[in-house]
Amino acid sequence: MPLPPDLARNAYRPISQFPEYQSFSYHFDYVSIYILFLFICLLPTIYSTSKMLIFYKNKQNVSTGREIHPYVFKSFLAMQFMNIICTILDFLVYRIPFTSAVTFYASTMKPDSFIRYFVAALYGFEYISQLYTVMFCLISRYLYVFWSISSILTSIVGCSPHIMTNAMAMQLDYPFQYGSIILTTMVGYASHAQVVGGYTFAIFVTACIVLTTLAMLLKMKGLKLM
Repeated sequence: MPLPPDLARNAYRPISQFPEYQSFSYHFDYVSIYILFLFICLLPTIYSTSKMLIFYKNKQNVSTGREIHPYVFKSFLAMQFMNIICTILDFLVYRIPFTSAVTFYASTMKPDSFIRYFVAALYGFEYISQLYTVMFCLISRYLYVFWSISSILTSIVGCSPHIMTNAMAMQLDYPFQYGSIILTTMVGYASHAQVVGGYTFAIFVTACIVLTTLAMLLKMKGLKLM
């Protein structure tokens, strides 16, 4: 199927280069329905995690001898909340712009728009949510404190370049429609270091999760729990 001329010409380029986006109007379509469905699917996760937090607050002063280790539960809650915040930011920066609902605004926004703070926050919470997944596999009081501080500092360093550069919006290619965009920054759009760093970070996190999980299984086998 041939692509619309404007989509083929504009794909993966900043929409600020094309004045026609300043007259763009949003139309409700299948992409909006799909994104709305994804948001509804997120609500049970938010509800259940909130219920777990309330349960933890109510039970933290009660010891029955049959409870989950407190640092296991803390690590799990921290991991869940970081992932939820990351997903909400993903909706704001990527998924809602997929619908073209903010395309007109994005075409007229200034380079120093507040959007760059949302982009930076998304990268930051993406880093910290993955590092907290590793922390959940560690299950240690001292590592919990050390890893939490290290994760926060690493995330701040990793996302700070996005704050110091210009915000922008980029038109997506087929199968997305004309006007379907993502919000990003010039660092996210044009920096090869960002791409290499992202892949390196993902490999590091994956290796940590695999190694800590294997160590946990070996420990359980040694304790004859398997």
